[in-house]
Amino acid sequence: MTTAIDESSNPKSLGAGRSGQVFLIKIDDQPVARKVFSGDALAAAVHLVLFGADNPYIWNEDVLQCAYHRRKLLEPLVEYWFGKKLKIANAIAAERNVKLRQNQLDAVFIPGRNPALRQPLDLERSREVSDLTENIMKPLQQRLVEAGLDGLVWQAGKGNPVALNNFLIVDGDDGDRTFVWIDMESGVPALFPLNVLTLFTFYLPKCIQYRTFLFDDVDVKTLSGYVHAHGVELKRMLGEESYQELWEHIKALGYHQQQWRSLNRLKRGVFSQAQQGKISPQAADRYLKYPILWFFHIFRQLIVKASQKLLIDVPSAIIRKILKIPYFRLTGNFFKLLFSKRYRHQIAHDYIITRIEVWRDRKQLTAEEYQVLLTRLDQESGTDYLSDFGVHLGMKVFVKIAEYGLFPLIFLAGYINELTLGLIILMGGAFSRTVYTGFRMVQATAEGKEIPWLAFFLGMIPLMIGNIAYPCQMIYSATGKRGKVAGFIVYDIFTRIGGWIPIWGGEDTLTEHYFNHSASNLLRFIARLQRANA
Repeated sequence: MTTAIDESSNPKSLGAGRSGQVFLIKIDDQPVARKVFSGDALAAAVHLVLFGADNPYIWNEDVLQCAYHRRKLLEPLVEYWFGKKLKIANAIAAERNVKLRQNQLDAVFIPGRNPALRQPLDLERSREVSDLTENIMKPLQQRLVEAGLDGLVWQAGKGNPVALNNFLIVDGDDGDRTFVWIDMESGVPALFPLNVLTLFTFYLPKCIQYRTFLFDDVDVKTLSGYVHAHGVELKRMLGEESYQELWEHIKALGYHQQQWRSLNRLKRGVFSQAQQGKISPQAADRYLKYPILWFFHIFRQLIVKASQKLLIDVPSAIIRKILKIPYFRLTGNFFKLLFSKRYRHQIAHDYIITRIEVWRDRKQLTAEEYQVLLTRLDQESGTDYLSDFGVHLGMKVFVKIAEYGLFPLIFLAGYINELTLGLIILMGGAFSRTVYTGFRMVQATAEGKEIPWLAFFLGMIPLMIGNIAYPCQMIYSATGKRGKVAGFIVYDIFTRIGGWIPIWGGEDTLTEHYFNHSASNLLRFIARLQRANA
């Protein structure tokens, strides 16, 4: 039966990873999640080195069918293991996108949300991460290994913190929640776990067992034995017809996996480029007949691409960025930042509003929490502390000019001795911070706001510790009753660090949640210090 795709529905991007991009489309007026397989530069480089070709999900029909049948057989197995606690986004169809020259997989669309981050207005929802990792992901990894689905533990999170965003939460009407496993196709082979011990205790031994780099591989013999051993319970749960369909999917998976694995490195490379239209069928035949020509072709491609990137693309990008810098406007804004309190406050105010909106758009703040933070924004001193931190950084420019330019000249003129010069260079920044923060303490007292005493004393410390005086003041303030905005800033800064971590970081990863929880741990530690000193 031919399905009708609603082309006027404007496909919406649901997200992207190293294996592809997912769109929300409509087929026969029903929402469908369509995964179009692709890959970033890093993933492509890894596949080229290890397999000699791009990610096979992009171009190979057998690998695409493996993905389809794995999802089909996983649905009853996951139900058998977890009941209603965990579902999967089951496959609907798998086919070649002729227009894009890429493979695509249609799956059931299940609306959900990512696990909640910690933030000062709600610390309870953040326990969802612990529930997901301890009660779903770890047991799932164990069940997958028992059933011979070894390659899938990577997407289930074994040593892979990025896999957390492969799971969503669906909130029930009665307050309960169901977890959904939405992505089971890897972007890279399972050779880069964050925990190195996992590499040596699990992934490398499995590579030896499968005689290849582990990439969503299934031990079909073990899987068949598992289903046979649990056949009575599975047949009772599924019924005879669905139970036989499970066996059909296992059989089909075994066939397509064998077909894919039978390709040697040369065939994978040639077929990959031929399927993507990078070489003609005639060229493909020639390369298969004369392999040495293929390896010269690959070498030439690498040289051309590397030269293009290093000699043209990168320098051009740098020059364009330099030319686009508005130097006069930046200079004016810099002096306004130093000398205009209203401008500093507005910059900080706009920055925090932007960050609050980002959390709201990520569904990490409810509508009520969003409004509470906006309402309290002008009532708390979080924005002042952020702008004061900018002043501390801005003053460093003038202080360093004085320390290494003006005062050495005064020393050479004989007005100060070596000891005085050394003290000025060592303590100049601390002195400037202390003077500024002392003025801000007087101002805060007059306005009835919180006095930044912690920033005052930390600012007296030379070197890098003094430079984080106001961030530490924000952390300290966040533990108080009036510190919701400051607390949000602290959580946001720590969370963004987790999002910036390369390879294993990013939004909705376990790495991001780790840094997010680290902010909470730090705030609790400072709160204990407050109580101890009370």
